[in-house]
Amino acid sequence: MEVVRIQRRRRRAGFTLIELLVVIAVIAIIAAILFPVFAQVREKGRQTACASNLKQLAAALAMYAQDYDETVLAEFSAPPINGGTDSAVPYDRQLVPYVRNDQVYACPSDGAPRANDFLWDGRYKLLQTKRSYAITNNLRTEEGLSRGEKPDRNSGVVGAGLAQIEQPSETIAFAESWSTFSDGKSDSVMGGEGGSTLLDCDAWKLPGRNKPSDAAIDNFTPCTDFTDAKSLPALGHQGQGNYAFLDGHVKSLTWSQVRGNDFRLFKRRKPTQTYVP
Repeated sequence: MEVVRIQRRRRRAGFTLIELLVVIAVIAIIAAILFPVFAQVREKGRQTACASNLKQLAAALAMYAQDYDETVLAEFSAPPINGGTDSAVPYDRQLVPYVRNDQVYACPSDGAPRANDFLWDGRYKLLQTKRSYAITNNLRTEEGLSRGEKPDRNSGVVGAGLAQIEQPSETIAFAESWSTFSDGKSDSVMGGEGGSTLLDCDAWKLPGRNKPSDAAIDNFTPCTDFTDAKSLPALGHQGQGNYAFLDGHVKSLTWSQVRGNDFRLFKRRKPTQTYVP
């Protein structure tokens, strides 16, 4: 009799199938709630690392300008090296004395595949090492078009003297840029000019823009690149992108913030006129 009672107690101590299913369902619900949170935390860490990279690039640019008569690096040509095939020297090769680690140029969130064989430094042809940041150059703006300038010579920091920059703390020097084209790949490869600067209509590459969209903030009429359904802007971080300003600080901004008032944050002298959007 005692043995029978022990066996009955053991049977009563077990879980029924329904109880097990309830526990599994509860765990599944908790996981469904927590996984997006974990993903957001992980992406926030990547965004922080990305911002740290940009700070280093901004510091390197400041040192470069100090060594070159208060002038930001400019576009120039030179015979290609290491089996390269293009004569345009990208900014990352100009900053080599100040940034020796190629990983600084790669944002952890940038997972876009690369394709660009037209490189000044041929060492990167096989590697196709990603470069996630572009230095700001002359962009096309409404203000520039009103002066007959295509693109606007009052925009971007490439080739500018520091004295020409009216508000360094309000002027973007570097932006996250790993846009993809119709082949699903980015051309921003270390050692090559492609994707190294934001030039002319390249503002379409910046993260956070809704596409396709009929909203004025998401489009720019003089630039057909904005309406190309197959060319996609950089992914960024939850609808925002990191931007390094000329004074060295880094901000995470939405597309509407950088697009606002005719790309004001890219301009050397700030406009007195207000543009919409």
